Amino acid sequence: MHGFLPLWFPFVYLAANLIVFLYYYQDKASALKNNWRTPENTLHWLSLIGGWGGAYIAQKIFKHKHKKQSFMFTYKLTVLINCLVIILYSIPQLFIHTLTLRW
Repeated sequence: MHGFLPLWFPFVYLAANLIVFLYYYQDKASALKNNWRTPENTLHWLSLIGGWGGAYIAQKIFKHKHKKQSFMFTYKLTVLINCLVIILYSIPQLFIHTLTLRW
């Protein structure tokens, strides 16, 4: 990824995934105790900013939110949007890097 995305990017992405994983853990624990729950929109926004990998792992481990079709549709949309933004961010730098190599 060096040269195409900032060097800090993997660390921020990893932190976002860890945070989202913990949000899912907290939401699942709250659901089991009938306590206040994390709003679904919050989970989606956190996935959109890059925590979708942590959300995916949490959904599998905790068996949480993975059967609700409307939730999963929006979750998959957040994954798609996040990936597209990263690709579009990388393309201009990839193009510049390619041109630089030709000179």
